[in-house]
Amino acid sequence: MVKIARDLKFNSGNWIFMDVGGGSTEVTMYSDGKIIDSHSYPLGTLRILAHADSPDEWTKLKKTVAGYRKEFGKINLVGTGGNINRYWKLSSQKDKKGNHILASSELKDLYKRLDELSVPERMLKYRLKPDRADVIIPAGKLFLTVANLTDADFIVVPMTGLGDGIIDSMLADDMNVI
Repeated sequence: MVKIARDLKFNSGNWIFMDVGGGSTEVTMYSDGKIIDSHSYPLGTLRILAHADSPDEWTKLKKTVAGYRKEFGKINLVGTGGNINRYWKLSSQKDKKGNHILASSELKDLYKRLDELSVPERMLKYRLKPDRADVIIPAGKLFLTVANLTDADFIVVPMTGLGDGIIDSMLADDMNVI
């Protein structure tokens, strides 16, 4: 997340960086380019699909994000991971350059349309792969939860992820090249 923040020049304002994976969701709060707080919640898409997500963890996530909102006021949202990338690709907002922006209202609309369909229908209508067609719904729920709590009008969707940042960080540490 640090690499994404550095690369995308989010060095002013308040930002939540959110990475949704299969097993967990990472939430990192930045203010004026500095990490303020970071949490990992066992609320991944596969856990949610398997009904192995804990209501207590949802409460913790919501309480933490609501606390950020209360303390920092306006917060922008950056989302990473394959599911938010797919939501962006399904959206009508494709400028194909720079940072990609997904309006929260469009995410909500896409989420509702996808949620009304079965997994095979999602695959057929939206050309989703089987391993994406099932997990895209819990991912949408996670992103919408945080977007609603922060009153974020949009989500920035960089076409890079947590893994890219970890690899770059490891390379920088080992080789002093980045």
